[in-house]
Amino acid sequence: MIAVKTLTLLADKFQKDNIEGIRFFLSFQTPELGEFQDRENKFHEDGDQYFISERLSFHTRRENEEVISITQFMTTYSAILIIDI
Repeated sequence: MIAVKTLTLLADKFQKDNIEGIRFFLSFQTPELGEFQDRENKFHEDGDQYFISERLSFHTRRENEEVISITQFMTTYSAILIIDI
């Protein structure tokens, strides 16, 4: 899980450099969850292959911005981690 290692290194660096107001967002999907998502949404075809999927993003939070809403759809098919510093 390269994204998790990258996330922790960036968060540590930003904290060490006293950079504040950053939101890190990581979503992770296993091959099994990817297949489950496709089958549930009727996208699966015989012979399809599924792989690990990671998405890491970070941005400056706007003033008074709260944690973004996470839909049931996202939590059904992915693991999600949000870190604010």
